[in-house]
Amino acid sequence: MVRFINDDTVPINKYTSENTDFQLGLRPALYSAGLKTIEPPYNPYANRTNDDASGIYINYLEMNELMIVPTFNIIEDDEVINLKSLNKEVF
Repeated sequence: MVRFINDDTVPINKYTSENTDFQLGLRPALYSAGLKTIEPPYNPYANRTNDDASGIYINYLEMNELMIVPTFNIIEDDEVINLKSLNKEVF
């Protein structure tokens, strides 16, 4: 749900279709902790089982100046690959 990208920035899933109360609690809590956020896309809604992580990009591998993000052959793939605010080279 939340990962550190550096000492003061965390990517959080872009919960545009999720419970508003959850969003209203999460963002202020992170802000109060002094954290900046970026929001990769989040679109698991076509997944048929809980074992399918398609559309959930927060599960990435970070190595020095490189991030390897999952892709799922959906439109959100382009959005996450083009996130300049990750401040690293993303593949």
